[in-house]
Amino acid sequence: MGYIKNLLPQRAFTLIELIIVMAIIAVGAALVIPRLNSGETVKLEAQVRELLATLNHARRSAIVEGKTKTILLQSAVPSDEPKLRQLPGVWESRGAEIKWAEKSEATGTLKVSFFPAGGSSGGTLLLTQFDVQVKIKIDPFNGKTMVDYERAPNI
Repeated sequence: MGYIKNLLPQRAFTLIELIIVMAIIAVGAALVIPRLNSGETVKLEAQVRELLATLNHARRSAIVEGKTKTILLQSAVPSDEPKLRQLPGVWESRGAEIKWAEKSEATGTLKVSFFPAGGSSGGTLLLTQFDVQVKIKIDPFNGKTMVDYERAPNI
């Protein structure tokens, strides 16, 4: 009877095979898990690009036309309040909170002015959505913008 048992093939995995399969699963998870939240961050990145385009357009318009241009920046408003988005010179977020980095209190509408000489009222805007925070620095001397993405600190 023992002779017949030795002739049958054994169906088991070796330790090295299990380790290789677990390594493949770990690599696959490392590639997939960061992308699960990317749909939400894509929306924020689109808002940042739109905001930068609005700011840059206002700066160029102020220089070309020789007039001060002011942009109103607004966090998303509840649906029962009137939306200002359709008005020229107004940017409204789509779900992101916007505030000044220098001022801890959040205000409803922020103002950024660009002057004919190219300067601006300046400051650092914080755009926060989900666990991502974007800093948009507006240089007061030349009005140019710079973006810095980072994880939001425990919001």
